[in-house]
Amino acid sequence: TRAQILDDLAHWAQSEQPSHRVYVLYGQAGMGKSSIAHALCQRLGSAYLGASFFFIRGQFNDPRSLFPSLAYQLAHSRPDLRPLIINAVKDYCRSGQSQRLKHQIEELLKHPLRAGSMKPGSLVLFVVDGIDECMNGPDDMVPQMLQLLCELASEISSIRVLLATRPETYILDALRTSSQSSTVQWRDLQKETGVDDDIRLFIKTDLEKAGKAGGFQVLVDHPNAIEELTRLSGGLFVWANTAIRF
Repeated sequence: TRAQILDDLAHWAQSEQPSHRVYVLYGQAGMGKSSIAHALCQRLGSAYLGASFFFIRGQFNDPRSLFPSLAYQLAHSRPDLRPLIINAVKDYCRSGQSQRLKHQIEELLKHPLRAGSMKPGSLVLFVVDGIDECMNGPDDMVPQMLQLLCELASEISSIRVLLATRPETYILDALRTSSQSSTVQWRDLQKETGVDDDIRLFIKTDLEKAGKAGGFQVLVDHPNAIEELTRLSGGLFVWANTAIRF
């Protein structure tokens, strides 16, 4: 499902000269943002994916964890950058491991990427999901984090950044008012056509699979179950998934 969105994202991530280097995928809870982000990571694999980070409220929600995590993964996905990142981490630790986001991204990502000698045409995709689950606080660390990601993509031509989030005002406003707002491409999942078709396919596939396994009579007893469940889902994949699991 969501084949067109995935095709568009893959084309964008692999384009050497896209009109926008930051792609914002947003929509309400349950619309499949995380599933799309995860599917894109799997589809592109190590050839393009530099690193990914999925914020989870109450577990992995500190914005100060993002840039060190991206640097760690980048050292594994791009062996040519590994020595530079290792040296950057040593310098970062010697300087006192500042928790300031600007210092983190400068030391751990920008410096190694600028100093690196990646192959011509080599692109690096960063996927950051669940921005709305990231802890913000009175110091507005989330808007700062987003601004810095936009700056990174704007300054280093090989970088692509996919952001997935709920449409929280403070998040969208931070991106729209960013000095690098011209590098941001927007995609509102609530305005996508064909959502019901994707949900119908998901429900149909799972119910028919269960029926073939035997002992599952829903489609026999209720021939209209697929259409009725699609209607009740109201465009939310999470509702459809919960109903099918039940």
